[in-house]
Amino acid sequence: MRANTRVLRSVAIVAITVPLVCCRATPSTFAETEFEIRELLRVQVEAWNRGDLEGFAQTYEKSPNLVFRGPRDLTTGWDAMLARYRRGYPDRAAMGTLRFQDLECHILADGVAIAHGHWQLTRKDDSPSGYFAIVLQRGTDGWRIVVDCSG
Repeated sequence: MRANTRVLRSVAIVAITVPLVCCRATPSTFAETEFEIRELLRVQVEAWNRGDLEGFAQTYEKSPNLVFRGPRDLTTGWDAMLARYRRGYPDRAAMGTLRFQDLECHILADGVAIAHGHWQLTRKDDSPSGYFAIVLQRGTDGWRIVVDCSG
C-alpha cells in the first residue's frame, strides 16, 4: 500500500470519529483551542524556516511515548523523532521553506485535539509536499503534538 494511502486512511478514520465527540465543545472553547493550535503550528513553521530543528521539535511532547508515522516507517520517542529529522534534513538547504495549507482543527475531548492539512517544502531544486494528521494534547506547557502521521 502506498505511504500516502496509509496516511489518508488514518486521517479518514479519525475524521469519521471526530464528529462523534467534538460536539461537546462550546464555540468559545473551540475558537480558543483552534487559535492555540494554529499558534503552535505557526511557531513550528517559523522554527523550521530559520533552520532550527531543535525549536521545531519543541512543539512535540518530550516523551518516549511520542509517535511519528512517516511515509516509510514508525518512530517512537522524542529523541528518536528529532534524530530522524536531523538525518532527513541535515542542513538548511535540505530543510527549505515550510508552509502549511488547508489546516483544520477538531476537539476530540477536553485537552485532546486533532489537526490535519497539507504541508509543502520549497527548496532550490524541488517542492516536496504531502498531508499530515497530528494528535495534540494540552499539558502544563500548553499544546504539544503526541502523534504525527505525515506523508
